[in-house]
Amino acid sequence: PSAALDALAPIYGEQARALFDAGEPQRPLNAYVNYASGSETLEQMYGYEPWRLERLRGLKQKYDPENRFRFYNPIIR
Repeated sequence: PSAALDALAPIYGEQARALFDAGEPQRPLNAYVNYASGSETLEQMYGYEPWRLERLRGLKQKYDPENRFRFYNPIIR
């Protein structure tokens, strides 16, 4: 482990993402949930269509009404 590298990793990641996104400026930004860094919107992780988040929130309410699974990229913020 290296504190110096730990501090540089997110900076490098954001720079790499910016370069990738600049290659297709008309494409909506998105990220796979497992690769999200935490700065993404819910739409960027789960999809821009309104029905997607509505459906996911319904499933969340049904299967996790007490919101116990909320720590990594939660559907409800």
